[in-house]
Amino acid sequence: ITGFKDTIEWYNANAEKYADALENVPALELLDTFIASLPQGAPVLDAGCAAGRDTSILKERGLSPVGIDLSVGGYQDPSGRQDVSWVGARAIKT
Repeated sequence: ITGFKDTIEWYNANAEKYADALENVPALELLDTFIASLPQGAPVLDAGCAAGRDTSILKERGLSPVGIDLSVGGYQDPSGRQDVSWVGARAIKT
């Protein structure tokens, strides 16, 4: 991997494996602290959401998340996360 384009291509090609590897990693304590600091229904941007594990946790905890990632492969993975909004975006030239 030599740059952003290679990184994006790697995530696109390995989205399912990456999602599977992260699926059962416990939520971070910082994520719980962050969630507790917001009112129910608050909008949240999960920048760099990858496969959307944390985006789904934010939704399950009563927030209104939107996941955004450079790699479209991550949020198009077959993990069944249809309950949150996803955006594929490039803030850099690749």
